[in-house]
Amino acid sequence: MLYNSFQSDYAPVLSVIERSILATDLAQHFKALPAIGDLAARCRKSRSQAGPSDAVTLQALLMTASDLGAVTKPWKVHLHVSHLIAEEFWAQGDLERARLGESPAPMMDRGAPLASVQIDFIDGICAGVYGAAEDASAGALAPLRRGVERNRARWECQREGKEVDEEEEEDEEEEEEEKGSGNGQGGQTRQQARNL
Repeated sequence: MLYNSFQSDYAPVLSVIERSILATDLAQHFKALPAIGDLAARCRKSRSQAGPSDAVTLQALLMTASDLGAVTKPWKVHLHVSHLIAEEFWAQGDLERARLGESPAPMMDRGAPLASVQIDFIDGICAGVYGAAEDASAGALAPLRRGVERNRARWECQREGKEVDEEEEEDEEEEEEEKGSGNGQGGQTRQQARNL
């Protein structure tokens, strides 16, 4: 891909690729949290989107949001991906238990309730990522945050032993679309999006 690029373009492009890959590491995300929080607060206060000077911080935020994107998807997709990821983590936890004789962390423990693990993950990481993305985009990414909230509510139902209503999601999405197109401006304001 970079073979035919000009020498002057090579280093900046490689830097963007490198930052993008590193941004998917949650340890890097936690290091970037202060800058992400500042960016989100500034955008929320000024009611404007992030600008060119925020490119590196915004790139880190959006790469993390992309990496965690399954949490924003419709329930059936999110549930399926959650089970695939959980199986991978559980296999690692099984190895830790068998080879090291150690009890794995809850997210890697097959005996831990998946609903509780997912709620902790959403509360501890995802809600902050998508809240910051919403603020940095002046509300344009609010549908992603709402998807996270809907899925968290469904995990809460599972944790409480209640039935999860999978059909309700389609109705909620239709209502949001109607509300978004009904303000005469072709979309919602950020405050309207937060009130949904």
